Amino acid sequence: MLEQLKFALSKKETLDRPVQLNLFITDACNARCGHCFNWRALNQGEDGLTLEEIERLSGELGALLSVGISGGEPFLRKDLAQVYGILADHGLTDFTVPTNGLMPKRVQDIVRQMVEQNRDTRTSVMLSIDGLGELHDRIRGVPGNFKKVKDTYDALVALKRDYPANPPIIKVGTVLCNWNIDQIPALIDWVHAELPEVDFHNFEIMRGTGPDDQLGAPSIAQLEAVKPHIFRAWDRYSFYGKNYPAQSWLALGLKRFIFTMYIEMMRQERQLIPCYAGTTSAVVDATGNLYFCEIRESIGNLREASFAQLWRSEKAERIRASIKRGECWCVHSCFQQKNVYANPRLWPHILLYLVTGRFTLPPADHIQPLPGRPATFDNAITVLPETTTAKR
Repeated sequence: MLEQLKFALSKKETLDRPVQLNLFITDACNARCGHCFNWRALNQGEDGLTLEEIERLSGELGALLSVGISGGEPFLRKDLAQVYGILADHGLTDFTVPTNGLMPKRVQDIVRQMVEQNRDTRTSVMLSIDGLGELHDRIRGVPGNFKKVKDTYDALVALKRDYPANPPIIKVGTVLCNWNIDQIPALIDWVHAELPEVDFHNFEIMRGTGPDDQLGAPSIAQLEAVKPHIFRAWDRYSFYGKNYPAQSWLALGLKRFIFTMYIEMMRQERQLIPCYAGTTSAVVDATGNLYFCEIRESIGNLREASFAQLWRSEKAERIRASIKRGECWCVHSCFQQKNVYANPRLWPHILLYLVTGRFTLPPADHIQPLPGRPATFDNAITVLPETTTAKR
């Protein structure tokens, strides 16, 4: 908590490295999700950075506040626990890994290996559940997926009981799309009733265009209608688990503020607050390409140059300046959480929202856009999949 406060009060422009990493550790996937923004890059035979390359990158980055693992299906990578250990060795605070839940035994075995390392790093596993029964299977493209994810939950609960002093945090992640938006209240109630050991239920709005052109993001009206149900769901949970009540209370307040901001961003189709992705966040895909975020083009490849060289390259500075001018916008929590809590100018607005429920923002005077439509996941995310399919 202290490290996060120090970061929030820091001058972001002076940071020489990010505090958050999204690491795509494999492009292999055993699901066929209709809403996957990264679908073009999947199953191209890329195994992600090697352990040696991750060690080198971790050494350059130093202590990180959070790492989000992505893919593909991360648990298809057998050395995932070693990846966790390398990052923990370098002072990582939070490690989050999602899973489609199709391999209950492997998930349990690998998470057990993580927990048995007895690190201070919080370990969170995010179970992807997008609907009840057949709807979930249809969205995920795998018959029987819904039952498998329940089996994976049971396997993780067993780990919680085996390691009460250092239990894994179990979360559910739901992608809001036009297919499931009307079922969200029922899904929320099912998760609470049938998965009682879940620590948090997270919701992300569908980004980009998936392989099924019938799937898309919900409308603003639908998001407004489901928002009260999501907020009531969050009242039931602790974001960081029951061992971290203060951090969880603040995180949940920020989640409500951010979700409300998402709807307004979608309504206005632009940045409403400064984005720090060019200074606080890094994304590495399964081929070693480095990005500030998934929406923007790569700034180079870590197999061809060091992190420091790429981070301060001429191309990086050009993309960084574009982000600062507000020439892109997105509703991705990995980045927006940092944009909100690390911006002291927003703190009075957050406090007002927490106390009264009134949503306000300071003027977006950082935006000086060039002519043309800002980049969004719908019109720019194809840069990532097209780039990652290129062979080195």
